[in-house]
This record gives sequence, structure tokens and C-alpha cells, in this order.
Amino acid sequence: MNYPHSRYPSTEDTTETVLISGHYDSRGSFGSTRAPGGNDDGSGTTGLLSIARTIKRLGVTFRSNVELVAFAGEEQGLFGSRYYAGACARSRACFVTVIPPQGICMRKRRT
Repeated sequence: MNYPHSRYPSTEDTTETVLISGHYDSRGSFGSTRAPGGNDDGSGTTGLLSIARTIKRLGVTFRSNVELVAFAGEEQGLFGSRYYAGACARSRACFVTVIPPQGICMRKRRT
């Protein structure tokens, strides 16, 4: 795999996998100088790192496989996640839940 990822194997005999993903590629795209994904991209990848750090620090184990994955090329056409999804389909991966923790630090604008 050519993207940052961590895999935590299940403590039980299962093929079920929980995917927690984010993307880290926010930048101006398609001629724009704005980077609209700065919040969701930054908070999503920071969230992934915080989750991984907590799993290690607390020694958390899981009854399903858990994968933490950071994708690139999302703002330009979902390139990273499409590649990953294709590889998973070919391997017949069994995802039971997908959690995208982006935008976790957004707040409502005050008027």
C-alpha cells in the first residue's frame, strides 16, 4: 500500500474490519488559491494520529480488525480512497463500519 496506514488485528477470528480514514491533501485545486479542505483534512489526519497514539498508550484491543488510513488526492477526485477501495474489493475485504473523522474541529460561524 502506498499511503500511511496502521492495522490493528482482531483478538477474535473474524474478517470484519472497521476503517477509520482521513485525507491530508488540502491545497488550492483547479486554479483556486483557496484550500477548502484545510479544516476537514487537517482535523481528519490529526484525529487519526490521536486515535493511533491512544490505542498504543492504552493498549487497546479490538474484536474486529481496525485500519487507520490517510488518503491523498481526495480534493482532486478521490484518487487515494478509490485506489484503496479497489484493492479491498479485489481482496474481498469485509468492512462493517467506515468512520471518516474529518471536520471534527469545525464550529458554527457567529453572525
